[in-house]
Amino acid sequence: MSAVKRIGQSISTLIAAWRRLGALTTLRWLPIRLGQKLGVGGPARWRAHPRQVRHDLIARLGGSSDMDAFCQVFIYEEYLPLRALANVSLVLDLGANAGYSSAYFLSCFPNSRVVAVEPDDRNMTISRVNLKPYGDRALLLHGAVW
Repeated sequence: MSAVKRIGQSISTLIAAWRRLGALTTLRWLPIRLGQKLGVGGPARWRAHPRQVRHDLIARLGGSSDMDAFCQVFIYEEYLPLRALANVSLVLDLGANAGYSSAYFLSCFPNSRVVAVEPDDRNMTISRVNLKPYGDRALLLHGAVW
């Protein structure tokens, strides 16, 4: 990929982040993301409140895929087409990772429950933190589906 194309994609991502996360969260996200891309150390965790969810979320920074998953759900809005669904009462999140998609669905569909399944112990720990504010609407199961 050419340098011009990479720069264009970076600018597009920054604009999307500004619109979807809000100014403050984007200004906090940008140096963390740049530091990760450059291999510069930073904080171990990051607390953010994207506009699409009702509660703050935690992301682990060093050595996890949390920021990639965060970008997929909240900046690139991969689940945006699903928001048009009506009467959603149950969501199965099979491979919940850090719980971002579960928090997204719980916020988009306020009358729904989410069953989140995650096999990795470390992801379970952070998912538990991220989904706790949603109370009994979120059921987190340590396991896998295949």
